[in-house]
Amino acid sequence: MRKLVNLLVCVLASLSCAVGQAQAPAAELRQASENFVKALDLGSDWPAMIESAAASGAENVRTGALEAINDNQTMTAAQREKARQIVPQLAAEMAAEITVFQKSIDLPRLVREMMEASYQKYYDAQEIQAMADFYASPAVRKNRAVEAEIAAENQRTGEDARALRQRYEAKFTPQEKQVLADYAASPTAKKQRSVDAQVNAAIFTFLNERVMSEVGKITERYARILADRIKQEQ
Repeated sequence: MRKLVNLLVCVLASLSCAVGQAQAPAAELRQASENFVKALDLGSDWPAMIESAAASGAENVRTGALEAINDNQTMTAAQREKARQIVPQLAAEMAAEITVFQKSIDLPRLVREMMEASYQKYYDAQEIQAMADFYASPAVRKNRAVEAEIAAENQRTGEDARALRQRYEAKFTPQEKQVLADYAASPTAKKQRSVDAQVNAAIFTFLNERVMSEVGKITERYARILADRIKQEQ
């Protein structure tokens, strides 16, 4: 009996150790992911993206409906005019419903689950933390600001972006250039270059399933409502 008790104690002790070892990497991965999200301010532009999708969807429904009305040879001129008056109202209602959906999204949870579905499948905690540290560095923040200036000048003047980049290099100190160069040569950066397409595809799939598919359903529903309303005018 005593041997059995001792055996159970040993088994439980080993299980406890194994659970503790599993929890530690998971906790490190969560913390590294949180640091990464904070460094990139990840998700901050998603509400604007959804609003843009709402506006785009409303415009597509509006233009498609107006084209269908204009091409409908079975309607009288009066019927077409009445049908045209329905379109802006329904398009506006659709955009408003998409906005309500957008505001209902738990953004922190969405970002956390996006990290689990993408970055955490390809990187370990140390790699994600290395990316977080790099993106949070003053050199990278300055690089983002410079890239925005380059993009604005390129759009304004049409000057080649590579030539602009060479000219803007003078804005960086030798230390900042070294930070950027060291990371570019690091194992983490090399891995990023090799799996970047897969990570982006995972993010696209996640957002499409969790967000854009719902926007699509709302758009399709209003398109059907609009089609039914136009038929009623015939």
